[in-house]
Amino acid sequence: MTETAPLPAQNKMAPDASDLCTQCGLCCDGTIYPKARAFPDDLTGLAEHGLTVLGQGEDEKLAFALPCPRLKGTCCTIYQERFTVCRRFRCALLQRLDGGEIDVTAALATVAKARALVAAAEPEARTVARRFEQRRSTSDWRDIADPELREAAGRRNLLITALEHHLNKHFRHQRHDTPKK
Repeated sequence: MTETAPLPAQNKMAPDASDLCTQCGLCCDGTIYPKARAFPDDLTGLAEHGLTVLGQGEDEKLAFALPCPRLKGTCCTIYQERFTVCRRFRCALLQRLDGGEIDVTAALATVAKARALVAAAEPEARTVARRFEQRRSTSDWRDIADPELREAAGRRNLLITALEHHLNKHFRHQRHDTPKK
């Protein structure tokens, strides 16, 4: 049996990485980023699959809105025909796993924590927004007179802040002009 040379790391997804992606889905559900870059070659496919294309002006970059309607649970239903950005994108957590900086157990725990933060923030956000709309039309949470509603809004803001911190630390790519912590 002849052994073949392994593919370079950037072209190969290790089984652990595949497990991570299929249990995560945060890049597709709009949690990490609200939109994804679109490439001109993908425009027909995006429309056929019901994705909303953004930024079609001359100076605007093409993108599509997330969450992706082709996501079912945490898996892509059009994986074999996925778009260019979907084939290329690797969140910071996946890059750390690929680079051997963390193992799959730690990566999956990081995903589980993110999912728990999303789950905790989501119903709180809906409850606060619904109750707030019933009582006031302003969007400034500091103006909430009802102490119970103000407390709920504070919990919501803390949960969202915790989620944003977790996403920035583990999933999002840091900009080069931002000092690293």
